[in-house]
Amino acid sequence: MSARRDTSALAVASLVSGALAYVVFATTTRALGTEQAAPVAVLWTWWGLSAAAITFPVQHWMARSVAAHGGFAAVRAALPSVAGLSLAVAGLAGVVAWLLRDPLFHRDDAGFPALVAALTFGSFAMGAVRGALTAHERFRDLAVTIVAENGLRTVGVIALWAAGVDSPLAYGLVLVAGHACGLAWTSALALPATGEPGSDPRRSALSLLAGASAGQLLAQFVLTGGPLVLAVQGGAATDVTALFVALAVYRAPFIVALGVVPQLTGRVTRSVVEGRHDEVRRLRRTLLAGTAVLGAGAVAVGLWVAPPIVRLVFGADADLPGRPSALLAVGSVLAVANLVATVLAIAHGHARIAAVGWLAGMAGAAVVLLTDLAALDRIGTAFLVAEAIAFAVLLGVRSPRTPRSG
Repeated sequence: MSARRDTSALAVASLVSGALAYVVFATTTRALGTEQAAPVAVLWTWWGLSAAAITFPVQHWMARSVAAHGGFAAVRAALPSVAGLSLAVAGLAGVVAWLLRDPLFHRDDAGFPALVAALTFGSFAMGAVRGALTAHERFRDLAVTIVAENGLRTVGVIALWAAGVDSPLAYGLVLVAGHACGLAWTSALALPATGEPGSDPRRSALSLLAGASAGQLLAQFVLTGGPLVLAVQGGAATDVTALFVALAVYRAPFIVALGVVPQLTGRVTRSVVEGRHDEVRRLRRTLLAGTAVLGAGAVAVGLWVAPPIVRLVFGADADLPGRPSALLAVGSVLAVANLVATVLAIAHGHARIAAVGWLAGMAGAAVVLLTDLAALDRIGTAFLVAEAIAFAVLLGVRSPRTPRSG
């Protein structure tokens, strides 16, 4: 019953956080105007990428390591190196953002590049806090952090709007300040010296994080990059908008799953390490069956349910025909399945296979993009193919021996 309550808390927290994210950006755009909000939008995009490439891998690495080694010794040994690498990546991101400050932010000052660097390291800090809470199985505290991050941002942007502040830099600073909510749970980072560190924990940690980060970056691009690809291929502006809106709607289950899957990491890792492979095989079969059932339902939703709802909520211009809508709906179901399959790969200590799966998926999508299908059908099919190939690769992960790395 407690596990079910924890799952419910994480699911609700993810939904609330997602809704607050929309409030943050809607308020920012209304306060600054479309043109003035552009640099904040770029910073927001970078936050999404850094959360995928840093926060998620760090969180799940810590949870897996504690479960695999019976304590925090391996995390304690590797965390300084991981933090140092994250600081270096943050510095590099800031330098690149400064060199590209004119095309990215249309400004000459170092304000937004500095925010890029701060946001990057903040993504690591949030990953460490969430990872520690996950490893301690403090899932309700984890749920509160998920809401608190965007809750703090919401309060900040509303306060700026009410005060009549029209500086994009101020709104960008609020986005970075959302990570400060992690300070309320720094006690979770007092890691006890328990368990065995294993052989070369630093190298194992960095190897797992590199694979998970690359995989999540590619997955994020597949999930959100459709409108960009359509625009580059010369798609009509109305089609780009409709595609963006549809993907935003279909991404809601993914956002919920993103908040819930941390519960799986430690549990599946213990099953793998302790040789309870029947449990892992049962989870894999359940994932496959559930994906098939939900995918079939998604076809109906995409064909008949979603298009009129999207037009009603977002206006007649956001008109996505039934066929590409169904392709996106099924692909979105596979995106959720791939998130779970990625956790399975991390639990087995094979995070690098995620990058392989997404590279294979993107290669398949590239072939589809060369066809002469109608624009929206082409993008929808490419999205579905990429997700399906990645799922096939990730679901094939096996561990013939007990993994102790990472």
